[in-house]
Amino acid sequence: MSQPLIIGHRGAAAVAPENTLAAFETAIRAGADGVEFDVRLTRDGVPVVIHDNSLRRTGGVRRRVDDMTFNELSEIDVGSWFGPEFSNQRVPSLAQLFELFESNNLILYLEMKGKQTRLAEECCRLIEEHRLKNRV
Repeated sequence: MSQPLIIGHRGAAAVAPENTLAAFETAIRAGADGVEFDVRLTRDGVPVVIHDNSLRRTGGVRRRVDDMTFNELSEIDVGSWFGPEFSNQRVPSLAQLFELFESNNLILYLEMKGKQTRLAEECCRLIEEHRLKNRV
């Protein structure tokens, strides 16, 4: 009988702020077989890794992800709500997440948030660009 897969939900969200590079790095170090993560588009069309449609819960900002540019979003701390040791965490772009996983063979479960054709197109483009088609 084969072993079940260990999939880190939003990275290792029990021990690091969800959908941050810290959470994904922790899942890798813990030996997960893969990770699940959520993707949304910013106002300027950049796919970013975040579950909620706003930054209220994780960033303390009452703004929607799709109303912000990637540069604006990159200025918001989305880690300190979890603990002071994570105060420098930012919402990663999908490209940044893919770069982190280029050095391993983990499974990537990408959940697109929203029914936008542009989001699907951008996700597919980045999957192809990073040569991850067989892992996503």
